Amino acid sequence: MFVEEVRWPSSKAAADGNEDMGEVILTGVVRGKGLKSDRLLHVGDWGDFQISKITAAPLEYRNKVKDNWMTIDTEAQGSLLDEPTEDQDDLEELAPEDVIMEYADFYEPSSATTERKGVLLDDHHYFDDDDADESQHLPKRLPRGTSKYQATWYLDDVDYSGSDLESVDENFFGANLDDGLLDPADGIEDVNMGEQTEAGPSEYPQSEAFLDPSPEDEAEAIEAYRETRRHDVEENLEFPDEIELHPNVLARERLTRYRGLKSLRTSKWETEEDKPYEPAEWSRLLEVKDYKGAKNRMIHESLLGGVQSGTRVNIHLRNVPLHLQQHCNPSRPLTAFSLLRHEHKRTAVHFSITLSTDLETAIKSKEEMIVQCGPRRFIINPLFSQTDTTANDVHKFYRYLHPGHTAIASFIAPLTWGPTPTLFFKANNSASELQLVGTGTSLPPSQSRVIAKRITLTGHPFKIHKRVVTVRYMFFNTEDVAWFKALQLWTKRGRCGFIKESLGTHGYFKANFDGKINPMDAVAVSLYKRVWPRWARPWGENGGGKEDRQDEVPELVMATRF
Repeated sequence: MFVEEVRWPSSKAAADGNEDMGEVILTGVVRGKGLKSDRLLHVGDWGDFQISKITAAPLEYRNKVKDNWMTIDTEAQGSLLDEPTEDQDDLEELAPEDVIMEYADFYEPSSATTERKGVLLDDHHYFDDDDADESQHLPKRLPRGTSKYQATWYLDDVDYSGSDLESVDENFFGANLDDGLLDPADGIEDVNMGEQTEAGPSEYPQSEAFLDPSPEDEAEAIEAYRETRRHDVEENLEFPDEIELHPNVLARERLTRYRGLKSLRTSKWETEEDKPYEPAEWSRLLEVKDYKGAKNRMIHESLLGGVQSGTRVNIHLRNVPLHLQQHCNPSRPLTAFSLLRHEHKRTAVHFSITLSTDLETAIKSKEEMIVQCGPRRFIINPLFSQTDTTANDVHKFYRYLHPGHTAIASFIAPLTWGPTPTLFFKANNSASELQLVGTGTSLPPSQSRVIAKRITLTGHPFKIHKRVVTVRYMFFNTEDVAWFKALQLWTKRGRCGFIKESLGTHGYFKANFDGKINPMDAVAVSLYKRVWPRWARPWGENGGGKEDRQDEVPELVMATRF
């Protein structure tokens, strides 16, 4: 409806009730579908309001009958056309707190980091078994020729100085020949246990000690290595998600929220681990299980009943902030739109966005933008993520969205039914005008969509012996090596492997790879954490009287509207 007239309550009428609120009457002609008083009304940049009643407001006109002008009034002025029922929508944006109390009492936060022994990989914490169980799988040093039955009688009290001792795993005699431990052409008795193999229990004999460098030498070497990498532009392009750990920072504490994934597209994401970090009101957001069916019901409901299109009416809005009168300019157009059921409730919304190719620079995730979706405008700080569909509903987070590219923009805002065309704007430096930067379409809302932010830790291959590599500068203490031991290693040239054992006390470790790596290669490991959408705010300095839910984002004041 195009608003032709706005009537504000008198000061006396406002004083009888709430001095800050009052009933405002909007006059205009209904367009489109029927207007229902049970649904909320969105008015320009004021916000959403409840309707107290809808009355007729016909125009008087004259009809010439036998050379006489006569006033015709088809309907009584002010007659009641529609009033709300018990089914009227309220202005609550979130579910009541008592609805989630049962679930909150049932949930118990995950154990602290100090109680864990390994990083979360997919849906399992590795190395959390009892020490006694772990010791059963450790290799024992036994006299040569000891049978499997005899090995059970040795309780690690043999003399390690003897020359007849060897490292034998309990499952050695059941080992697969393809593992590289045995040569198919040789018998077990003829195997030279002292000969070095590339996938043997150890690259170096136990008698060969690993000498830790001094802290001063280690710090100088780390700084020189990282300085070289910072000036290597090609290296930075290869690892856009790379972070550098300070040698004095514990990685297992610094990266507590991060986990490993065997596959970003298929691995299960354990959502219980994210409960302590989710937004305070996340569980109170609207959750739509069957989006397609719910949307069809809401649209079908809007077609039935209500004040028919073409009728000139007076819409009485209750509890309108009276300070809006100071910003209401009669010379500027004002529109009113009836919302569908539930469109006032907040949820995790997702929009496809394609940036204009005319932009000169990329847009950073969480950077402030203005979105126009249907009749409503919001100030948002969207998270950008991949557009593909995955089996586990996990999508990689984009730090930047480049001109001409398409991504999914996610934020917390009121629901919008159906695919709705959307415009994205940014304010210029002068904050006096807006620039159209992208277009998109609204997608079904979902709280189960996981946006995974990836970081990469890289290390330097210090010593290479066939497929066994000594890696440094990825971690800086033995405990961190043990914590991330379950994660798969990879290199930028396509090799993959796993951590074998820690060396020394400065975070050096040995790793086995599926092939010999290049000395100029870099060893890396990927970690992921879930990031959460941010709250959208109403557009404009008025904001419909709503509070700003993001105190850390400065208020954006505009002098113009689009």
